Amino acid sequence: MFYSVIHNNPTLSGVEKLRYLLSYLSSFPKKLIERLPLTNANYEIALDILKKRYDNKRVMVSAYVNSIISYKKMNNGSAGDAIRLHDAVDSCLSGLKKLGYDVAHWVPIMVAIVTSKFDVETNKAFEESLSDITKVPDMEFSVQCQKNNRI
Repeated sequence: MFYSVIHNNPTLSGVEKLRYLLSYLSSFPKKLIERLPLTNANYEIALDILKKRYDNKRVMVSAYVNSIISYKKMNNGSAGDAIRLHDAVDSCLSGLKKLGYDVAHWVPIMVAIVTSKFDVETNKAFEESLSDITKVPDMEFSVQCQKNNRI
């Protein structure tokens, strides 16, 4: 949004863009650039500082993967817990896709990680829902389970 409204606006000077940028930031990102004097040239410098810190593909991938791995184990077989787990994993996988990774090939790994987060009852329901317990479920299985509110 910032890029389309502020950065790409040719009527704004670098000083104005930098002022807007500072107004949209908070916490540590703001601290990185708030000491820069408000000049036209410092707008580009501020963007470079932020990109170096936050547009780091390796750091973003690690954050997504660690978020999935460190997700807490479900306490009970509630639909709410299952939905939150699904949404967290889906969000991370979507982020990884946007970074250019073909996560469709990660199904065996994801099944192992996600099922390790299940409580006993959810794991039992999952195992009972499998038509062939020797095969790793594919993405279609995951979608079907969501539709049936099974996991």
